[in-house]
Amino acid sequence: MPGVRLTRRLDVGVPLQHATITVNGSAAGVWRPLLGDTVYKWRNQVVAIPRALTARKSSLSEWRVRT
Repeated sequence: MPGVRLTRRLDVGVPLQHATITVNGSAAGVWRPLLGDTVYKWRNQVVAIPRALTARKSSLSEWRVRT
């Protein structure tokens, strides 16, 4: 079971977007590239952040997404 589910809303009219997610300097997940779609452009993409990175925290103040 994940500690946090991080959701991004993206426009797949710009294809093959990807990002690496870190929490407090530790690798937390990856948003994988999606193929482009010019008709149904909006998608949600979810990454489960491991519980070990979020345990005993009431908020995540240092997280980064690198593209």
